[in-house]
Amino acid sequence: MKYISLTTVILSVAVIVGADPISQNPIGLPCNNPGDEACGTITDYNSGFPFVYTCAPQNTVNHFVNCPCATCCVIDGHSGLCTFP
Repeated sequence: MKYISLTTVILSVAVIVGADPISQNPIGLPCNNPGDEACGTITDYNSGFPFVYTCAPQNTVNHFVNCPCATCCVIDGHSGLCTFP
């Protein structure tokens, strides 16, 4: 029979609980201009690069795409996209 150390289990749970949800996903964060797409950045998210997001009618982010560089987020009217260097 194999045993897993209680210390290993506690450390694993601490890492999972200590993970910052913002660093994983901006969905649900507040936004302006429902129905529009925009560029956003969050400290320590996507290596500091921007992401294009859609603002839902509830003024929250409901869809996003991470951009690969600092100047790759482009807004044209009400639509946004990530360009590639």
